[in-house]
Amino acid sequence: MMIQINFRSRLIVGNYFRQSIRYRSDKLPVPLSFVKAQPKSISIDINKKPLLSFHGLFGSKINLRSLMNQICTRTKQPCYSFDLRNHGESPHVDGDKSDMNAMASDILLWMDTNQIDRADLLGHSLGGRVISQFAFDWPDRVDRLILVDISPLPTLPKIDFLTENFFDLLEDCIKQLPAQMNLSQARQHVRTRLIEVISNTFIVDFFLLNLYQDKDGKIKWHFNTRALEMLVRNRMAHQLDTNKPFNGKSLIIYGEQSDYVRPDQFDQIRMIMPNVQFVNIANTGHYLHVEKAQQFIDIVVDFLKKSNS
Repeated sequence: MMIQINFRSRLIVGNYFRQSIRYRSDKLPVPLSFVKAQPKSISIDINKKPLLSFHGLFGSKINLRSLMNQICTRTKQPCYSFDLRNHGESPHVDGDKSDMNAMASDILLWMDTNQIDRADLLGHSLGGRVISQFAFDWPDRVDRLILVDISPLPTLPKIDFLTENFFDLLEDCIKQLPAQMNLSQARQHVRTRLIEVISNTFIVDFFLLNLYQDKDGKIKWHFNTRALEMLVRNRMAHQLDTNKPFNGKSLIIYGEQSDYVRPDQFDQIRMIMPNVQFVNIANTGHYLHVEKAQQFIDIVVDFLKKSNS
């Protein structure tokens, strides 16, 4: 009996150790929730490499779903939009399990599970940080990389509303909702609270998309509040392993009025992404893909078609 227990223990530890090495993290990967683009009246070319897209902090797969449908229509390649871990319908795990290596490993698990050897990756903000880490960790699994108003450098601008008490406010907004309130009423109630600390109404409405009502009628956030608090407090998104450059084809699309990507950083970025191109969209900020969606789609499609390998 003791031999059997010891053998099983070694087997479990051994499997965990091997998986940890493969996934470049001591946190095992989680299966991500996703939606596949289903544009009408077109035939998707299943022989083309897929485009996988990833949202920013506090976002979800629905943020990029419409863009993926339009890009799919024009490129005919399979396109997917994902929930990152601790967002949307993907698993919610402890905050200390949300470093960039762990989040990148979730992409590898999905690709392995679906027998996808290589893919194009697109990521906005936090999603861009995650796919950058994936490209540094598994460059042979990436065909083309598209970063949306984010760079692989460790310098990120401060977000004014992400104060020490902001995550407490998010939880209090939910706890203090009157009983029997429906989702529409809850969104209006939470909106009045958030607008006190977030001056940009677009961002406030962006947060409200994350409210939902569960089967018991309770209003909840679609993201894991405390896990994301730890990610922000511990600056986990700042910490990328860039020991080896990513030499694949890369594109950084940035907002002219945003502080996330600056021209004076281009040379430093080229040191770790030698084959990167930079394109800015005039009169846009961090949410350039929303502010000028059609121009953004044109840039992405043009890059994918011209750099087709």
